[in-house]
Amino acid sequence: MSRKILYHLLLLLLSTMAVAQNPELVIPISHSGSIMKIEFSPDNKFYASCGFEGTMKLWSVENQKLIKTLEFESGINDLEFSKKNSLIYACTAQGELIQWNYLNDSVIIEKLDSTINKFSLSNTEDSIILINLYKGGYLYSLSSKKVLSRLNPEYSIANFSSDGKYIFA
Repeated sequence: MSRKILYHLLLLLLSTMAVAQNPELVIPISHSGSIMKIEFSPDNKFYASCGFEGTMKLWSVENQKLIKTLEFESGINDLEFSKKNSLIYACTAQGELIQWNYLNDSVIIEKLDSTINKFSLSNTEDSIILINLYKGGYLYSLSSKKVLSRLNPEYSIANFSSDGKYIFA
């Protein structure tokens, strides 16, 4: 290889590295226990974090400032932003399903029958799969507040297909 070709390859490599984006690592440090999940809002203006110590926190992406903290008696295991409105869904170790409207600061808490370790929200947001790692899970209607069906106890994870027609476990 000639020096000219090597020079051009080196120049190409350096220019590619110069334009590559380096994502900034931001760590929410105000949790006093393990952080269980961090999730971004659909518009990327906010992110939320939840902790094993029982807090759920809302942050500004622009300046990484803490906006609001909610405290609960039990650890928050999972959370997810609604893709339709200003709700954050979360679940606790004491079997509570939380719906927090972070714009008007209203909170709805539903007490369910057992610990919820993970959940998956349907694309239509009318139902949710709630998972207990030891007892399995169930499909729950958010509108009627009823269990629609139970999943086999050996399933410790489940999710909706992108079109919402199927549940994979």
